[in-house]
Amino acid sequence: MFFKKILVAVDDSAPSQYAVEMSLAIASLDSVPVTFAIALDPSFLKSDCAFASLRECAEQIANELVTAAKQRAQQRGVEAASEVFFDSPADGIIGLARAQDAGLIVIGTHGRSGIMGVLFRSLAEEVLRHTTTPLCVIRRPPLGKVYRRVLVPVVDDDLSATTISYAIDFGRAFDAELVFCTVHDQAGRDDEAFLESANQRAREARVASESVLIPRAGNLSARILQKVHAEQCDVIVMASHARDGLERLVKGSVAETIIRSSTTPVVVLRNADGAAIHPK
Repeated sequence: MFFKKILVAVDDSAPSQYAVEMSLAIASLDSVPVTFAIALDPSFLKSDCAFASLRECAEQIANELVTAAKQRAQQRGVEAASEVFFDSPADGIIGLARAQDAGLIVIGTHGRSGIMGVLFRSLAEEVLRHTTTPLCVIRRPPLGKVYRRVLVPVVDDDLSATTISYAIDFGRAFDAELVFCTVHDQAGRDDEAFLESANQRAREARVASESVLIPRAGNLSARILQKVHAEQCDVIVMASHARDGLERLVKGSVAETIIRSSTTPVVVLRNADGAAIHPK
């Protein structure tokens, strides 16, 4: 039981239904329970009659969605529960994950980019900015075996060191092969030695691994996604510093760009103020 419990944010969109399917595939592999959750707008709690009618309709639709998800779980032999509550979606999902001690949050996303991405930050990105629970983001149905090969983009810093440890435990739990990758900028850094140290740690844990270098040229996020397909990986495990404000505008966020662009599931890790990101 690597994840202990999986929390799935549910709505009536296609990506959300893909997230339900992926969460059940993971839960079947890991023998863990899932909770399907829907956060309803707290403005529905106003006493106005019109709001009362809207609240009743919203609750009915929400209950139908989580009931259908639980039926799918029952067909897969997965233990499932549901929560329909009134709160802002991001705060509600984060709070519920913390209360249930979930090891993974699964969210479907439309992956908006360009002006739509600027105007409407996705729930996945909002959750990412404020949670330390690992987050799995889904844009399409799972294809083939889940966790057959895992791309692990890393750099030589403390958060990536934690990510390497997490990825190794992940690979051992799911009998998956890891593909470590890092950016090579030819600026005197010994990137090959850094990747070899990651491979050595994997070998010591008896987890299969290999490594590739990504030249620092052009769009880094696009190059990472190219490696996902070139290496035939079916999931990405990576860290995010979840930058905000001016730092985000200046440096950007590779993780958020990949979340918006990747058709491969992405498990994103954060480590805010030293908080542990490992699910155990």
